[in-house]
Amino acid sequence: MSEALRVVPLDWPAGTHDLRSAYVERYWLPVLGPSAVCLLRRIADSLDAHPDGFDLDLAETAAALGLSGQARRVQRTCERLVAFNAAQYREEGVLAVRRALPALPAGRVRQLPPALAAELRAQEGCE
Repeated sequence: MSEALRVVPLDWPAGTHDLRSAYVERYWLPVLGPSAVCLLRRIADSLDAHPDGFDLDLAETAAALGLSGQARRVQRTCERLVAFNAAQYREEGVLAVRRALPALPAGRVRQLPPALAAELRAQEGCE
């Protein structure tokens, strides 16, 4: 029997950038990492199809994300989403995931490669 995690939507605090947006790929990806961003995109698609939530098969998701088919690696990716406030654990086995992310916080902008940080600051009118 496969291990699963119940995923439900978390719309608070509200974000402005859809998880599948170019903004998330360009600016959040260097901070969250590629596995986390790919997982967020898969979750967004599944939440569109199942707005009240769905069961995420961890082993199947790991294989689909190229994580060697190891459910534990998807769990670690979920923990990373929680650490960056993209998700919250509600209770045992239930992960609430934001449907959109906010603008990258200033402290995280400093983590970007210099050219990308400058591009984002210019785009947001911060320079």
